[in-house]
Amino acid sequence: MIKKSNRSRKSQCYVMDNGYDSEEIHTLIRNEIKADSIVPLRERKRMRINGKYRKQ
Repeated sequence: MIKKSNRSRKSQCYVMDNGYDSEEIHTLIRNEIKADSIVPLRERKRMRINGKYRKQ
């Protein structure tokens, strides 16, 4: 869905709710689409956050 919307309208930044919090989505937006991603972290039982972009 992100790739499809990017074809019709280029965005510099994607702001999403915490349901989209995954390293895969951050990587897609930042590396393939070349845009910024703002997605709040989901609440988790584990305190450790994994992923290069999710830690930023």
